[in-house]
Amino acid sequence: MINTGLEGKVVLITGANNPLGIGAATARAFGREGALVFITYLRLSPELFGIRAAEASQAIVPGLPFYHAMRTKTADEVVQSIRAAGGRAESLEADLSDPEMVPQLFDWVETNFGSVDILVNNAAHYEDADTIFTVTAQSLERTFAINTRASILLIAEYVRRKHNARVIGDELSI
Repeated sequence: MINTGLEGKVVLITGANNPLGIGAATARAFGREGALVFITYLRLSPELFGIRAAEASQAIVPGLPFYHAMRTKTADEVVQSIRAAGGRAESLEADLSDPEMVPQLFDWVETNFGSVDILVNNAAHYEDADTIFTVTAQSLERTFAINTRASILLIAEYVRRKHNARVIGDELSI
C-alpha cells in the first residue's frame, strides 16, 4: 500500500455539496486516505437560474435541471459517504461572498479538527446565460465575490495561519 502522507491531515474543501461533483469526489478521495475532511457549501435555488424547483426535483437525467437539483442539497450525503467508508468529515453551509465568513470558517475548522493543512478552493459561481449581451454589474459582482475575492481571501487566511504553507494554482496571479 502506498503511504500518501494524508493520514490525519486536515483538509478544507469549498463547494462540495453536489454528490456527483468534483468537490465531492475530491472530498471522498481525501477521506479514503485518512484525512479529516471539512466541507463548505451553499445551497442555491434552481429559480435563480431560471429553472422551476418542481422541474429540478423531478429531473433524473443529466442536464441543467438535474445539475441544479444537486446544487440544492446539503453536504450531508457527501459527509455520510466519507463516514461510511471509515473517514471523518464535517460540513458547514457558508456564503463565501461574505468576506467575514473566511476567518470564521478557519476558526470553526480549527476548533473541530485542528489547523488546516490543505485548502481546496472548489466553490465557484456563474450566471446562466452570462454573455456579453446579458452581463450586468450585479452578475459580475456575484461572480467576482466567489471566484476571485473569496478564493484569494481563503488563500491569504490559510497562509497567515499556516506559516509553512505551499500554494499551488493554475495561473493564479495576485
